[in-house]
Amino acid sequence: MADGPAFSPEEELDAHLAMMAWFDSRRNEGQELTTFGELERGFFWHGHQIPLISRNQGIWKPRFLAAALTFKTTARKIGQEAPYEDRIDEDGTLRYKMAATRDKEWTNRAMLLAAERGYPLAWLVGTKPANTLYYYARFPAFITGVDDENREFLVTIGGDPDQPIDLSDIRERAAEGIERKYVSRWTKQRLHQQKFREDVLSAYSISCAICDLPHAQLIEAAHIVDDANDAGVPMVANGMALCRIHHTAYDKHLLGIDESRRIHVAERARRLEEVSGKRALVTFVGRTLTHVPERRALQPDGQRLRWHFERFIDLNERNVPSTTHP
Repeated sequence: MADGPAFSPEEELDAHLAMMAWFDSRRNEGQELTTFGELERGFFWHGHQIPLISRNQGIWKPRFLAAALTFKTTARKIGQEAPYEDRIDEDGTLRYKMAATRDKEWTNRAMLLAAERGYPLAWLVGTKPANTLYYYARFPAFITGVDDENREFLVTIGGDPDQPIDLSDIRERAAEGIERKYVSRWTKQRLHQQKFREDVLSAYSISCAICDLPHAQLIEAAHIVDDANDAGVPMVANGMALCRIHHTAYDKHLLGIDESRRIHVAERARRLEEVSGKRALVTFVGRTLTHVPERRALQPDGQRLRWHFERFIDLNERNVPSTTHP
């Protein structure tokens, strides 16, 4: 890299925090998926354009910064496990491989400097539900150690994707030198559940499978067989993208979906809507899911749908109201 860093460590920390704010703002606006082009354009910081990704490098830093800014994991092919799943320790620590070739050794040094300075990074996780490559950003990510023998960076993902980040807290901790106890420890299960959400929302183009609602802030990844069950594995075929209302109705068995993907509404819910004159669920009775993923491997599994629907029928039969009054 010919051009040297142009900023002090304190100024560079500000650039990292600006990146956190940029990703957080997009997430709050429902833009969880980011294209390669959007990441390549990046954002503007004090008049400087900050690109956030490189096509040929897993670890990335702009020329005028000294430390790494982001690191990426490529999208897996359908039917294959994600390339990073076997690199998550039981305590939720990500093991990210160092660059292997000599010409990219500078990227390893950039990661080590980010670790030394306690800079927050972003982990860009690729996903390709159709013909377009997207990335999810997991942040803030902190390098908390190095496994020299296996040539891996040990990375802990902090924060909660459902909560806004606290930039002042991140700044304070980075200034002190990052402490492992600061970072929220995501367990391996939590990381897999986050990935389940990412994969399901991507497969369903961030739209509710029942009502087509397109707002990412209101779309959730619903399990068909719940994750407490042995068959409730976090895979797209065991999920559907549903808005919060229909997700809750599905989990509470107010709404059922049979193995042919036809929508049913519990009698107790239908009578309540009839009496109240307010229609929320009955509008969809008899309809089929508005859309499912084109790829067969990503479509809702029929046997799992049947399992959930049998419980819907059983509960509905036991809870038919004896009166039409709400």
